[in-house]
Amino acid sequence: MSVKNDFARIFVQFVDECKESGLEIDKNFAYFYVHLLARDARLGLRQEIADNCKLLQLKRNAIQLYKNKTDPTMSNLLMTYCYRNFRELNINNLKEMYEASFQKKLQTLIEGILQYPETSNDKQLDEMLYKMQVFIIASYNIGDPKNHVLLKQTRQSLKSVLSHGDLQNFVLKKRYHRLEYLQRLTATVCGILIYNNCDPNGERENMRDILTDIQMAKTNTREALETAIEDINHYIATGIEAIGKLIEVDTKQKKVHCKWPIEKVREINKYVILFSSYDRLLKNIVESFEKTEYLVSLDQKKMDCIIEKINEILKYRTAIESQLVFPHFKYLSQLWTSLMLSLSHLAELNRLKELLDEYVSEEIKENFCKLLKITEVRRKVVKNELLQTFGELVERTNKAHPVMTSLQKVTVNFQDYCALTIALTNGLLTPAFLTKKLCEDSQFRFGFANIEFAKYAERYFEEFIHTLKTAIYTSVDLILLFGLADVLLQKDFVDEHKQRRRTLVSASGTQTEMVVVNDLTPANRINVTWNQWDFHRETIHLAYIRKLQTRSQQTALSFGTMNAQNECLPYGHRTN
Repeated sequence: MSVKNDFARIFVQFVDECKESGLEIDKNFAYFYVHLLARDARLGLRQEIADNCKLLQLKRNAIQLYKNKTDPTMSNLLMTYCYRNFRELNINNLKEMYEASFQKKLQTLIEGILQYPETSNDKQLDEMLYKMQVFIIASYNIGDPKNHVLLKQTRQSLKSVLSHGDLQNFVLKKRYHRLEYLQRLTATVCGILIYNNCDPNGERENMRDILTDIQMAKTNTREALETAIEDINHYIATGIEAIGKLIEVDTKQKKVHCKWPIEKVREINKYVILFSSYDRLLKNIVESFEKTEYLVSLDQKKMDCIIEKINEILKYRTAIESQLVFPHFKYLSQLWTSLMLSLSHLAELNRLKELLDEYVSEEIKENFCKLLKITEVRRKVVKNELLQTFGELVERTNKAHPVMTSLQKVTVNFQDYCALTIALTNGLLTPAFLTKKLCEDSQFRFGFANIEFAKYAERYFEEFIHTLKTAIYTSVDLILLFGLADVLLQKDFVDEHKQRRRTLVSASGTQTEMVVVNDLTPANRINVTWNQWDFHRETIHLAYIRKLQTRSQQTALSFGTMNAQNECLPYGHRTN
């Protein structure tokens, strides 16, 4: 029975058992969880073909691991799922989400402005003018709509653009023309308010100081990320140092000297992988933060340029044409919106970091420190080292059969660790101090602890590369560390889609006729009744075959294997 055909059944059983046990479970996470856990050689399935007992054991392992939220592997799965589903990390996605949410909230205000009839009196027009003030403040989030000073400033700016006659003309417009005009008017008035707020003599306390808020958010975010990265790097270095003391790879004797059983060292390794994954995700957040910081600096420079341009226009003029200055006010509003989006993005980056912090909690760090202390105490009791040959370790690793065997997708942090140690110890992490390209026709580089390790891997390349692929693709921890989860899930999704299509075709009861691809012999018409569609299909089939033959002949002519004039082979190509 193929494992691919049983993923859906395992997934359903896992979700049902979680509900029966009173455990909260997200179906999307359950799909992510089951499909990755099944790859693991220890907790999942080692073979491509599995019986019912192994599938039942996989379900039990999944339930048991899911209940233990402090397990490093479980924390890594939850953390990776949280990160990959956090859409707000991408500022473009955040912009779409915020615009949709904001427009939904403003819809009531818009309806209140557009509801006034064409025959509105002065009192109704004054009410509409007040609603416009509130709408302008709310739509660009420039302050508190209840602030009477800000409302007064907005009214003054609005009246500098609109006259009483313009309000009467506004209600005479069609509804969609009103909305378009309202949006243009809002952008212009907001730009005027922003310009007045940038004046040193302006009343800044009534309007939001976006630049100060952004500067504070930038400082807090940078400090939080730097502190978290520094702290987690300390734990990573401590764990890798402990692993280095417990195992030693000897390429000359082809043996691994173990001062502690490898399977127990693997418990420390799980924590190191969790911390390394957390460090990688934090660095991704830092990269996104730096992009947003750069966008903020650009917007600030643009805003300064626009304000200087408006000052030049207003400097020596008493009567200003609206077409000359209003576009600059609208552009100021756009820059304000961009700065607001950047501020929201910084807030979301902080929120994402806090979500990731929950999966690398203080309890997990304390458990890691306790494990190191216990290992150090018990290791002193062991008098003799455990020796394991390379052959034994390689044979044990290669008993599992990974679904994927390509290393081209393994690019994240891969060169930071010794590839030979990963292959021989089935996933233990030790630092790499050099990188080397083992294949001349490939740009892929491997990390190694020293040059002797690199020479050994190059000498036994086929065995090394096969064992390395197996070690990576049969360990859920390494799959998460090297960012392979999406690749494997995409492959499973495609396989399930193909399997579903095959099932539908077989269940439909239709029979596909066997078609001979390149046969021009007439069909056997004995005891067969043909209709016009059969003749039509046969004609198309014969025409397709003739087209292929013509193309083959044209190719021979174009490549010079036949003479174009007489379609004969040139002299020297004739056979005796």
